[in-house]
Amino acid sequence: MNLRHTIWVMLFLLLALVASANVPEARPRVVEPLPFDHSQHSRIFDKLGLHCTDCHPLGANNSSDEPLPDELAPSRAICHGCHEGQLRRAGEKCTDCHSHRGELLPQDHDVYWLELHSGRARALGADCFNCHEANQCVDCHERRGAMSRNPHGPGFGTIHGVEARFDPASCSRCHSPNTCTDCHSLGGPTL
Repeated sequence: MNLRHTIWVMLFLLLALVASANVPEARPRVVEPLPFDHSQHSRIFDKLGLHCTDCHPLGANNSSDEPLPDELAPSRAICHGCHEGQLRRAGEKCTDCHSHRGELLPQDHDVYWLELHSGRARALGADCFNCHEANQCVDCHERRGAMSRNPHGPGFGTIHGVEARFDPASCSRCHSPNTCTDCHSLGGPTL
């Protein structure tokens, strides 16, 4: 009985060791500070009665009128408190502040986030095209070897053309003129 127990413990430890070896390490992302023009926000800040320390809590003890060092920049969560969600105080275009697509990725955009992102977005009722362009689907999924995962669900290939015929103008929402010929090439399905 003792030998059997020892074997099970050893197997469990070996399995745990193998599993932990395959888990990729989350690397901290280097994030460039976003451009911020205080003068663009001063009117709304005054209207809302916001003060420096509402966005810069780490600078609360700064008694001088000198600007705070960059290290005390507010977190993304503070910016997004006004720029996301139901308040929508900011414009609709994320790229007004984020000049590079990489800056749009959340802080937790690691291996696990990639696996969970689409499911969470769908659960929230988000439309992929709120943040992504049509060409980004193939671009990202091909790079990650994930094209075999159909983001559209079962039956999409069958019903997609039928739905498109009812509302041809909607095609341009996801497709460019080249997108059609990419899939509907010689020998493939007809247009």
